[in-house]
Amino acid sequence: MGLPEQTAFFIDVDTWTHVAITRVGNTYNFYKDGVLQTQGVDTNPNLPTSIGWQAAGRSHDYFGNLDEIRLSDGALAPEEFLIALGAEPPTPITIDIKPGSDPNSVQLKSRGALPVAILSTDEFDALDVDPASLLFGDPLLIGGVNSPVAPLRFSEEDVTGDGLDDLILKFSIQEMIANGVLGPVTEEGLLTGSTIGGTEIFGSDSIRVLSNTKAAPEPSSMIIMALALYGYSCLAVSANRRCRPHRR
Repeated sequence: MGLPEQTAFFIDVDTWTHVAITRVGNTYNFYKDGVLQTQGVDTNPNLPTSIGWQAAGRSHDYFGNLDEIRLSDGALAPEEFLIALGAEPPTPITIDIKPGSDPNSVQLKSRGALPVAILSTDEFDALDVDPASLLFGDPLLIGGVNSPVAPLRFSEEDVTGDGLDDLILKFSIQEMIANGVLGPVTEEGLLTGSTIGGTEIFGSDSIRVLSNTKAAPEPSSMIIMALALYGYSCLAVSANRRCRPHRR
């Protein structure tokens, strides 16, 4: 790959540092110990990805040790790769975007709120979650200046009918769009946070973004409409004139 030198950042010598790199399209985000350091656009995406090599062909030798290298062939949530060495991984939870709806459709013009439910199970009590810690957004859009949003409000309700109270959250659709974490390409929503006891949690569910344009009438309905009007000899009427059935 070919990234500009401006994307470089310093690594402390004689100290183990956790480094993570994410890629969305040709844009790369670079994290150091879980904190975003810089961002760059790959101007030569066809070049191989390597350590100690630059797009111009010049060698930049790397002197140091590498350990705990992890590569993935699919997109990972930040909470899945921003794990400091020795830290406990976050606990997966079950969430339901727009409870009772399938698919979970979202209209980008909507000025309303998107409901997201954290579901309780026999092993997990949703009411143990700290609402102040929760953030939500498209995991593929989060990063750089695009930040997930906090809930507007929350309530308790048994949305599944299993006798266990669930935590219902409401997120502003327009705030997510303004923050760059909801858009036409969104297919998933990621919720992150922690319990009152400090356990990190994350959960995701699918999202279907609806087009802002109205769909054209189905051809079959247009044919039916034409048949319904066929038996009249006139279509335009005034207040004192009526259309009469057409007779052959």
